[in-house]
Amino acid sequence: MDVNCLKKLRNMCQNISVLYVEDEEGILIQTSRVLRKIFDDLDLASDGEEALRLYKNKYYDLIITDLNMPNIDGQALSSKIKEHNTNQNIIIISAHKDVDQILKLVQNGISGYVLKPIDVDMMFEQIFQSVEKINRDKMIKHHNKVIKKIEEQSLLHENKHILDPLTNLYNYSYLVDMLSYTTQKYAMLININGFRLINEGYSYVHGNDFLLQFANVLKTEAKKYDFTTFRISSDNFVLIKSDMNYNCKKLRDDAIKISTLLEKKDFKISDEKDLSVHVRVAMIKGHSNLLEELYKTMSYAKRNSLKYAMYQDICDESQSAKEIIRVKRILQSSLKNNLVIPFFQPIVDSDGNVKHEVLMRIQEDILKDEYLTPISFLQIAKDHNYYNQMSEVTIFKALEFATSTAGVFSLNFTYSDMKNSEFLNSLESYIVKNSLAHRLIFEIVESDIIDDIAVADSFLKRFKALGVRVAIDDFGSGYSNFAYIFNINPDFIKLDGSLVQNMLEDEKIHFFIETIIKFAHKFDIKVIAEFVSSKELYEKLLELNVDFMQGYYIGHPSKNIQESLR
Repeated sequence: MDVNCLKKLRNMCQNISVLYVEDEEGILIQTSRVLRKIFDDLDLASDGEEALRLYKNKYYDLIITDLNMPNIDGQALSSKIKEHNTNQNIIIISAHKDVDQILKLVQNGISGYVLKPIDVDMMFEQIFQSVEKINRDKMIKHHNKVIKKIEEQSLLHENKHILDPLTNLYNYSYLVDMLSYTTQKYAMLININGFRLINEGYSYVHGNDFLLQFANVLKTEAKKYDFTTFRISSDNFVLIKSDMNYNCKKLRDDAIKISTLLEKKDFKISDEKDLSVHVRVAMIKGHSNLLEELYKTMSYAKRNSLKYAMYQDICDESQSAKEIIRVKRILQSSLKNNLVIPFFQPIVDSDGNVKHEVLMRIQEDILKDEYLTPISFLQIAKDHNYYNQMSEVTIFKALEFATSTAGVFSLNFTYSDMKNSEFLNSLESYIVKNSLAHRLIFEIVESDIIDDIAVADSFLKRFKALGVRVAIDDFGSGYSNFAYIFNINPDFIKLDGSLVQNMLEDEKIHFFIETIIKFAHKFDIKVIAEFVSSKELYEKLLELNVDFMQGYYIGHPSKNIQESLR
């Protein structure tokens, strides 16, 4: 682990209490020296009995224990601790590679598993994942305390000096006070376009009456999405929420829903006339300088005539703006001129049976047979709201091709796709109408499942009911926990390509892949290895009983399915 990563881990571990259990004195001394580089609060135990005594007298955020010890071994110790605290984070260290035992520990809820002799980087990787979860849980608890404190303060002050006298919304002073709490927040600043024209064209009385109507509608709508509403100046309103399970994608979606309702509403401007409004929305995720950054974002939106702007978009100005603009023009042209093209890469089993994964490509120039791969445009497409449309075009073109071509096709879906209800309705209708379900596999990347299991689960159940099969893509990235697989119940898992690429040179990665394969086969899940680039890799994966393989050794992506195989 490089110095910067170690510093980051050290910062994350500052307030983490750890109990390290190891019966071999030499290993205990050596490993504890390493652990003290990142943990200030570290206690040691030489066996399971001593560990239990310490555990009864002190709370520990994380327990790191050897598996094989006299009297009470690591597995028994973990079980006894889990009886007291089912959420206890535990990392097991062992020299044994017994897959059944590892599976049993995973099912019992251990946080990680490290092999002896201890690879420090691998141990730090497991610690990083556990500590990240611990800190996230602590933030949620802190968030709940802060909310409770704010509610208590609201009652204490009887809402007098914290409310805007015109709209009865919380005021600027109360917002500043609320922002003094350091929990992470999501916020949007809503500005009414051209509000001053109401004051100038009618009167300030009409303007105030309009603001009161607007504030009431905004507060009601914001409450549906758990936002707290503030009026901070004449025609500027701020919506705030603190939710550890929230994200920027949801923030943008909610901003669009709220602003759309506001613009559909007719507000009374006089006895004879109604008035509709247009708003501009600035959004941010953060906790320090939040107001200042919201104002910067709003200024950016006004300068660039944007209806919606996320604070992170401002970074475009300090990055390669010309390159971003160039790619955006290509994306616009590709959608306008029907140049988003599905490519097909073969996936084969040991008997030579072939199915194909559908991959997105862009034809940069209609006169040239040259195509851009996602690495050059995907992030910009997502950041600037082109991705959804491009994904839909790719998928429906592939489905249209499938109606006239035999074979099985594997399609990629992201969290954004899974939340797009209109797209999903059209997709389901097309699949049913053309009887395609049994010939389709839907791939979802592992990180999207972990980020929102409820959304993924709903999406998968809907299409599995039709007969569509499911694959988890990039499985094993970050050496993640297997436990959520029991809820998803996939038909396939695709090994993360970075693992496959390095398995010939790294014994531990080799063992990790072998463990995944055995684990999957125990639950009748087929395993696909991607990034298979050589004969040596192909033969090694055959030895490990991988069910399917994909990569340049098998065949390159091609718009012509017949040309995709080597």
